[in-house]
Amino acid sequence: MNRFPKKPLLQVTGLRVGFQTREGEVSPVDGIDFEIHAGEIVGLIGESGSGKTMTGYSILSILPHPGGIRGGDIVFKGRSIIKLGEDEMRPLRGKEIAYIFQDPTTSLNPTKTVGWQIKHILEKKWGEETGSPNGWENAYKPRTLGLLKDVGILSPEAVMGLYPHNLSGGMLQRILIAMALSCSPDLIIADEPTTNLDVIVEAQILKLFLHFRAKFHTAILFISHDIGVIAETCDRVVVLYAGKIMERGSTRDILRSPVHPYTVGLLQSNPKIEDEGERLFQIRGELPTLHDLPLGCRFNPRCDRAMPICEKREPRLTKVNGDHLVACHLYE
Repeated sequence: MNRFPKKPLLQVTGLRVGFQTREGEVSPVDGIDFEIHAGEIVGLIGESGSGKTMTGYSILSILPHPGGIRGGDIVFKGRSIIKLGEDEMRPLRGKEIAYIFQDPTTSLNPTKTVGWQIKHILEKKWGEETGSPNGWENAYKPRTLGLLKDVGILSPEAVMGLYPHNLSGGMLQRILIAMALSCSPDLIIADEPTTNLDVIVEAQILKLFLHFRAKFHTAILFISHDIGVIAETCDRVVVLYAGKIMERGSTRDILRSPVHPYTVGLLQSNPKIEDEGERLFQIRGELPTLHDLPLGCRFNPRCDRAMPICEKREPRLTKVNGDHLVACHLYE
């Protein structure tokens, strides 16, 4: 029985992103579909350059110039947001949809203290400034201290007075999570939030996500290339390759019974303790450039099970069972 509401919080349909270049337009995201329900964690997984981050940017309409959404739809809380202007999107950012960027060192203002930066977000949410020390003490300081405690910071009052350069990578990531949670958003987009963290801090960060999902029923789009992280956190998984969905389904189905050769390769290339001393599996070849995509299935030049039809026709998403879908001619 599905424990999530029938109506999705976020629904992405046929999303296509384009960038105009000197060699012509390229599409790092090319016609993808997925949905997220309240309280659900959905993982976007794939190699670097597969379109994961561009998908996240599209949802918040923060694609870098000269990129733009060229097709499809993004529906959030029953409302299409794909054609909203900047004035209409700004209130959604942070308050209803929060983004945790990959590198905390470039996501925080180096000239402002941690406390100031969280206070600034809270002021934006409530639409007013404190105006006086008493206003800060009464309105925002307790909330800021509570957020820092929630993300596991043991000396929150001391940390509030520090600058980003005074803190470790793990602490900075906790600060970003606290800032993302400060406005109690309905959806958090977490873009590689555990990259470059040691395994102990990574485990603590993942535990935080699960805690807040349970406590606030927050939905999370978890962008990662790490199979282990996805396995620990996500309810469902979307596998991207060169801007296309290769496979989509529950985490259980994808990890235990993968069917697309690309997904199988990703899982085989994930290092395991029992494989210590053995040569690490590697998918042959490289991700194609967006200017020179292969005909048919985009994975076919690297696929050990490719057939003649794979070079001629792009496969469509086909049901394997339940909500487990795959785009592969082997299963059509």
